[in-house]
Amino acid sequence: MVYISGGAAGKVPHILKGNWRFTEYETVAMLVPTTVNGIAVNSEVEGIQLHGDNVYVGVEQHPQSGGTALHQLYYFPKSTYSI
Repeated sequence: MVYISGGAAGKVPHILKGNWRFTEYETVAMLVPTTVNGIAVNSEVEGIQLHGDNVYVGVEQHPQSGGTALHQLYYFPKSTYSI
């Protein structure tokens, strides 16, 4: 199986899981905050890692007004996917 992250600035990021030919695939939406400490952010998903029964994803939250980005680690169970 292959896992791919995607999502444009201002959009909800997704993680796609599919077979090598992408004849079967499914996506999971990453529900991440649109603001951090009252500041609007654009979220970037990166660094997908699989460990045990979980999918781990780094989420970089870039302030729209500039400044230092916040990096957080999110995870969800592999069983979230039905394929």
